[in-house]
Amino acid sequence: MHHALYLEEILFNIFRPPESVAQRHHYTADLAVLARTCQTFKEPALNLLWVELVDLSPLARCLPEACRSSGKNYSFSRKLNEAEWKTLRSYTRRVQFIHGFSTHLGSLDDNSIRAVFNPPSSAPLFPNLRSLYWRDITSFPVVHVAVPLLTSLTLHVHFYPGGGCLSRHFLDSAADLCPNIKQFRIYMSRPHPLDETISRHVCRWTSLQVMGSHNVALNVDAITHLSSMSTLTRLSFTLSPKLADHITDLDSVFVFSHLAHLEIHSEFLASITGLLPHIQLPVVKGLVVKVWSSPSKQAVETYLTTIRNACPSDALTHLKLLDTGDQMRNPIHLDPQAQHHLTLDVLLPCMYFVNLCGIHVNLKWCVNLTDVDLLALASASPRLEHLIINDMWGWRTEGGITLDGLLQLLRACPSLYDMCFAIDTPTYTQIPEGLDVSFPARPRLWMNVVDSDIHAADVPALVSVFTEAKLEPAVFMAWSGTDMKHLAGARAARSLWETVYKQVKVAFTEESVAPETLDRSW
Repeated sequence: MHHALYLEEILFNIFRPPESVAQRHHYTADLAVLARTCQTFKEPALNLLWVELVDLSPLARCLPEACRSSGKNYSFSRKLNEAEWKTLRSYTRRVQFIHGFSTHLGSLDDNSIRAVFNPPSSAPLFPNLRSLYWRDITSFPVVHVAVPLLTSLTLHVHFYPGGGCLSRHFLDSAADLCPNIKQFRIYMSRPHPLDETISRHVCRWTSLQVMGSHNVALNVDAITHLSSMSTLTRLSFTLSPKLADHITDLDSVFVFSHLAHLEIHSEFLASITGLLPHIQLPVVKGLVVKVWSSPSKQAVETYLTTIRNACPSDALTHLKLLDTGDQMRNPIHLDPQAQHHLTLDVLLPCMYFVNLCGIHVNLKWCVNLTDVDLLALASASPRLEHLIINDMWGWRTEGGITLDGLLQLLRACPSLYDMCFAIDTPTYTQIPEGLDVSFPARPRLWMNVVDSDIHAADVPALVSVFTEAKLEPAVFMAWSGTDMKHLAGARAARSLWETVYKQVKVAFTEESVAPETLDRSW
């Protein structure tokens, strides 16, 4: 064997996973073969084979005499002896990442999981574990041993009526067991009295870079602690009425000096607006607000005006305001005469931010934005890449942006590729006279035309405009929002838009093939 193959760095480059997902089908089996080939290959191959677990069944499958299976479900058939624990440790010491919730490849039963995470000795079974990502469907490993190298912890916690939450036992001692956490994310299926426990541990982690939570309301001590950390760059949390009132009563201002991304969830937009005067975000790039109670026009205008005091005009690049509502349980059917209307005057405060690359607004309102309005918005943000308006709820308008307006918008924002708005198609049986379709090369578009009206006679002209203007959609959606699907005429309109998309794709395919055919004619 060549002497270069005795160098572990060279073997690692040879054994590392292929970049193409299609080529990874036999990758783990190939590593297992390499590990059995010779002693030189064994360690590098096993290190790569065990570096990440996407399910925990290999922990049982590597001990065939103590393992039983039923289909893809595995478990230990008995208590492991000392030799078996030693064998298990020879593999688990290599594990750096656990994503222990994928069950399509295999699963380990709850009792076996508890045994694995609570070995008979005090030494951890996963001494080199860096990242743990766990979906708590039925149980969570009640860890009683330290995981000193763990820096990333993500938990999806689900609660069931009459059932307990084993995750709480772990969370009660998380800061002691995992003192070096830098990224902590927790997602609750519903609000739960774990808020204070989580806030207490957050206050003990001093090097957090990412803090993310859903249905978890941090207390004022946790917010104070997080604002003091220069390492923190991403933060998301649920704003409870109690915290909003507490912070509003304080005279202090929380300065998040290095925070680049902030996401706040709340029932009411007014609560978040009340919080903003008490925080400063000098370098924030992304601000995401999600509410589940539809805000009034005044609440939205006040919020968009208030964020100008918290964020510098040249810092913010991505702005999202999303009314998530409750689509599945309470689908809405908007009455254009009874609802608020999203107009340019509501969005005018966005024009204060000169470097915006993304605007995403989703409100249970009707949308009244014209070509002139969208071009005015784009004129203040020529670097726009994403302009998404009401992709969840639709526009509920008879108009929208015209084809001419669409082309003008794309010229005004050369980087714009991800967009969502209704297109006004007033019976285009031919390309409108005077419509300029000359266009420079640009990235393929991600386009959502939401609830745009369309007739069969419009299809040929729409295909011609997209083709001649060289607007190739990489992704195309129409009438795809949960509530839009149930409206009268949705299925027929979606079918016609799909026809437009397919014919445009065919046209671009023919264009790309034709030059290649000519080149081969010699």
